[in-house]
Amino acid sequence: MSSMLYRIGRACYRHGGRVLAVWLMLLAALGGAVVLAGGAQFNDSFRIPGASSQVALDQLKMTFPSAAAATAQVVVLLPEGQSLNDKAIRTEVETALDTFKSLPIVTDVITPYSEHVEGLISDNGRAGLASVQLNVTMTSITDAQKQSLEAQAEKVAALLPGSEVHLGGEVFSTHIPHISIIEGLGVVVAVVVLLVVLGSITAAAMPVATALIGVGIAVEITMIASRVIEVNSTSLMLAVMISLAVGIDYALFIVSRHRDQLSHGLEAEESTARAVATAGSAVVFAGLTVIIALVGLSISGIPFLGVMGMFSAVGVGVEVLLALTLLPAFLGFAGERLRPKRRHRPSGRRKPPKPDAPRPPSSTCAGSGCAWSPRCRC
Repeated sequence: MSSMLYRIGRACYRHGGRVLAVWLMLLAALGGAVVLAGGAQFNDSFRIPGASSQVALDQLKMTFPSAAAATAQVVVLLPEGQSLNDKAIRTEVETALDTFKSLPIVTDVITPYSEHVEGLISDNGRAGLASVQLNVTMTSITDAQKQSLEAQAEKVAALLPGSEVHLGGEVFSTHIPHISIIEGLGVVVAVVVLLVVLGSITAAAMPVATALIGVGIAVEITMIASRVIEVNSTSLMLAVMISLAVGIDYALFIVSRHRDQLSHGLEAEESTARAVATAGSAVVFAGLTVIIALVGLSISGIPFLGVMGMFSAVGVGVEVLLALTLLPAFLGFAGERLRPKRRHRPSGRRKPPKPDAPRPPSSTCAGSGCAWSPRCRC
């Protein structure tokens, strides 16, 4: 394997422009496929087949579909001096809350005046609790549907002048992680740490650049696959985190070996080939180990865990290929700029020899009058 990686590293060093063009074309092609496919379509319904809770929930959906559906809670707070117990206000509140039924996801609305549930009106009569029954589950409801509920709550508040309408409940208690600015800040921190450790902007930028390209390709592959199979949005988040971590780590192996060899006087091209052959072998071994571990999640019998592991493994595989091909191309672009500067010792005068230090042999001798005659070997 080392000899093959040696040839790959040298070839990518010499043809860096072509290697970079191929990876950028792949990134652009996958991006175009995502646009043509209409973007991602994630399914955040997490099922655990065979689990007692899942069996009970499935049975509940078959027997009492409305009981298994999600609900949203609506709190109506009247202004000072008004009470929900007044007949006129009761009619206005019931009429306003019934407007939730205009939404496609709403099946029924239980007002604070329900005969089957007590204690939905506060003691002072100002606050009341209503329940909005939906025809979707907590894991299947989309952000657009949540926004429609929030918009309808604002309309209900407008129908009750001076009142406050607050929306909550189990529908809004489930938060699926999404890519945010936090990941961007993590990349900035990684760049700063690499800059401090390596002492070179060029050397610090290479591992991050290869990792980001790998993250982009992994994200696009996951988004395309979501149009074909069931993929949850957590799979995308996990693929991003793992790809970014291993991408920087694997590239750093090779860059560190390359700079160490340059410091010993090796030529840049030969150093790149040797770094890919030696540190690249460790990258291949580490990458295969991680891929096997991630794919092994499929044997757990939990479908969404298997999907998460599969796409994370795809991201790791892409990062390994980038470290073995695109990184040598970047090293070729940098050339001698990555060679560490040698530290020169400050020059100074030599200390004079001590009086009792022996002199080296001389071809002439001062005879008995020589101050060094006791040690003279002429």
